[in-house]
Amino acid sequence: MYGVDVSEHNGDVNYDLLRKNGNEFVIIRAGYGFSLTQKDKMFERNYELAKASGLKVGIYWYSYALNEQQAVQEAKVCLECIKNKQLDGPVYFDMEDADGYKRNHGMPSHDMLVRICHSFCEVIAQAGYHVGVYASESWFLNQLKNLSGVYHRWVASWGSNNGELQVKKVDYPIHQFTSEYRLQNKRFDRNIIYNVFMIFPSMKAATISRNDILDIVYQVFLGKYGNAQERKVALGNRYEEIQSFINHIFQADIEILVQETLQGKYGNDDVRRVVLNSRYEEVQKRINNVHNVYTIQSGDTLTSISQKFQISIDELLKLNSWIENKNVIFPGKQLKLK
Repeated sequence: MYGVDVSEHNGDVNYDLLRKNGNEFVIIRAGYGFSLTQKDKMFERNYELAKASGLKVGIYWYSYALNEQQAVQEAKVCLECIKNKQLDGPVYFDMEDADGYKRNHGMPSHDMLVRICHSFCEVIAQAGYHVGVYASESWFLNQLKNLSGVYHRWVASWGSNNGELQVKKVDYPIHQFTSEYRLQNKRFDRNIIYNVFMIFPSMKAATISRNDILDIVYQVFLGKYGNAQERKVALGNRYEEIQSFINHIFQADIEILVQETLQGKYGNDDVRRVVLNSRYEEVQKRINNVHNVYTIQSGDTLTSISQKFQISIDELLKLNSWIENKNVIFPGKQLKLK
């Protein structure tokens, strides 16, 4: 999922055009510093237009805090600015020193920078908002290396900054990959989200509640829901159900897995391979060795049998010369599988 971040420096933004060009979200600067007078001049307009266009909206607050007390003050001002706003995504604490303010006023120690982040984020989280921290990859690896894992990280890593995504940073849920994204003579910072459900929890809740358990397990094995605590949070009230399904795959007797596979519990083709994970080869080999002949059931087709036993339709036709029309098979007849 791609999107941009904006501030008053971008001037008037055509959000409908952004959306038509493949951007699905925007992170808007609400302001900076310690005072309501530092609210971003375009925040209200950007918010209204972005929401009207159907883009998902998060916000960020640029920090000038040099200690924890100032960070708390920044958080309070930020909350005042975003009061009554309907945010889809997080409130981000922008931790950098782009204009040299921190350096010129006594750069805080690494420990203090982390405590500044924690102080801001705690106030925002207590107000009921989803919260994260924005910084460069260098800062996350050095100045902010002890940042709490409770607050997810929005990383800036541009490569040669040519407007294109060059190297994916999938260890971070969201990645600002350029400041040179151009659209009708306007320049934007552009971002990609690798973990959509972490950034937009409402999408997670809607998707998880309606999805079939096999679909969710498949996505779990593809890494969509993270690991350990992250997965537990992402899956919400379906975590126990999903984890029990996964544990069964790794712990069940081979004969049970074979029968369940033949009954369609683990899907076919790539889905089966992913969901059975490290047990796929064991299960598939057992199916292929044991089942030389299959009795056709009512409702079977050559396609469904092909998928069930992972054998091509052409191979089935070669092995079963009695089949005159591949679209016509008869329940009760035996089908050679090898």
